[in-house]
Amino acid sequence: MLAFLLKALIGLAALAMTLLSLRWAHDFRMHAINEYGFVIHEFDPWFQFRATQYLVEHGWHAFFHWFDHTSWSPLGRPVGTTIFPALQITSAVLYRVLHAYDPAWTLEAVCCLVAVWFGMCASFGTGLLAYECNGRYLTSCPQHRIITRAAALAAHPPIPALPLPLYVASWTAPLLCAGGVRR
Repeated sequence: MLAFLLKALIGLAALAMTLLSLRWAHDFRMHAINEYGFVIHEFDPWFQFRATQYLVEHGWHAFFHWFDHTSWSPLGRPVGTTIFPALQITSAVLYRVLHAYDPAWTLEAVCCLVAVWFGMCASFGTGLLAYECNGRYLTSCPQHRIITRAAALAAHPPIPALPLPLYVASWTAPLLCAGGVRR
């Protein structure tokens, strides 16, 4: 009975630390929005917003056949075939869902907050990766350790579009797994 209570307390402490870490990740990424409002500051986020806006206004088919004459002047750019559309599609879907629930949501607010939400997910994923490499999560079978290490090593060279925590984790995971896996 005492062992069960101890495990339950450790589980509750782990849950509390996870929620606290997610709160810190949220607060850290919300600082600029709290300080300056929903303002898109840099070129890449502005282009992502403009592409998402085009997707929302013109639809799926027009987005993938969009030739933007205002970028890469004087030639223009076939945007629909030269970008990775996952961010725009995710932002457009989130905007449509949130706007249907509450019409006060704007596309600019959603595009600003997607970075906050994705940052929280990246922090949570990094925590899960560290927990797994620590030897306490699904490490009872040796095949899983091999697959985990192979997946961590397959991330080299890491994709530049990964969030920073996952980028760092992709470089450090083989080191953590090599020293942290218990047999």
